[in-house]
Amino acid sequence: MNPYEADPERIPTTDLYADVPLYGRYRPKPDDFRVDLQHVNSKTTDSLRYWELVVSLCTKEIRIYPADEGGRDVFALGSVIVKSSDLHEREGAQITEIGFSYADAK
Repeated sequence: MNPYEADPERIPTTDLYADVPLYGRYRPKPDDFRVDLQHVNSKTTDSLRYWELVVSLCTKEIRIYPADEGGRDVFALGSVIVKSSDLHEREGAQITEIGFSYADAK
C-alpha cells in the first residue's frame, strides 16, 4: 500500500494503523470544519458562544490524543487541531484552574 494514501476508503483493514484515526492521513473534504475568522481573538458574547459550540464538537470519536490527568485532550476537527480539557469536565472530573500559557511553546 502507498504509505501516503489519505483516502480512508482505499486503506485496507490489514494496514498497521487502520484503527488509529487520522494517523497522518488527513484528506480535506468540502464539508470539513473551518474556523469562522470573525471570532478569532474576539471576546464578544457571540464569539464566546461560537467557541463553546466548537468545543462541544470535540468528542471521544475525534480525539487523537487523550490527556493525562490535568492536561488537555487533542482533537482534530477537519484540518483544525483543538486542545481542550472540557471532555474531562463533562465526565465529572474535579475542575481546577490550570495555566496553559507555556504548554504549546514548541
